[in-house]
Amino acid sequence: MNDQELDERLRRADPAGPVPEAFDATIGQLVALPLARSPRRRWRPVVAVGGTLVLVGALAAATDIDSFLLSVPPFAGLEHGADFRPASGLPFVPTEGQDRGEQCALYVDLGGLTDDQRATVGDYWSSADPAAFAASVHERMQNPRQQDIGYPEAIESWAVVEQSLAVLDHVVPGIEWGAATPGASFEPGDPHLASVTQLCRDDLDSLEPGE
Repeated sequence: MNDQELDERLRRADPAGPVPEAFDATIGQLVALPLARSPRRRWRPVVAVGGTLVLVGALAAATDIDSFLLSVPPFAGLEHGADFRPASGLPFVPTEGQDRGEQCALYVDLGGLTDDQRATVGDYWSSADPAAFAASVHERMQNPRQQDIGYPEAIESWAVVEQSLAVLDHVVPGIEWGAATPGASFEPGDPHLASVTQLCRDDLDSLEPGE
């Protein structure tokens, strides 16, 4: 799907429409905001081949859920193997790349959580200390992976993933980085961080409400 097709799909989406009952536990708290045209920064495992919706046990049509997710932050379907996304993003100001210095938020797609973990991880992620998170990201950037040396944005991206795992490990012990193969999912008790999506304020401000 190219940018023009995505724009047209977002224009047809109705953020105020009814939420599928089967998805209430995952996205019931999401609030519709003006739609964003600029691309978001999405950091995925190398096995991922694009964002599609994989929702285990969903009773509603995938197209309905996908349309809803495309109408609310971060305006992206769930990554392969993910079936849960906390409603709120963690504030973050990148220091590298084209989003440098912007007010952004980090959204995490998770799979393989238990019911107890689902009940706590959303609040824990949204209440994490943004300043402490950013400081830890900066510290991790001082020891980059060999393949990222010379590419500051890649260094920061991987540091964000590592720190996200460190934060989430407090409530989801043993969580790992990785998406499932297309069409597959993670069993409860096999927690995975499938992707981190960065949405910046300029993405939202680029459109007037209702445009």
